[in-house]
Amino acid sequence: MIKLLLFFLLVIIAVWIWTSIAKSARLILCPHCRKQVDKAAHVCPYCRREIKRADAPPPLACAECGRTLQDESRPCPSCGSNWQKHVDET
Repeated sequence: MIKLLLFFLLVIIAVWIWTSIAKSARLILCPHCRKQVDKAAHVCPYCRREIKRADAPPPLACAECGRTLQDESRPCPSCGSNWQKHVDET
């Protein structure tokens, strides 16, 4: 009976540790308020400030008119050009 109780206790502890590790892998610290937020968040739910990622690619811009594009749609909705470049490459 005691062995069975110890087994269930160990299983509960193992599940708790596993879920806390999995949860911490999905979280980052907000650079402004230092609270834990989801890794995919673009805005902190606590301080409502934008979370900028160092690993995010630079925004795309049209090579002809320079308009910043929201996605990689071609042609440019502003001038109709089919060429794009990263904003940093100007």
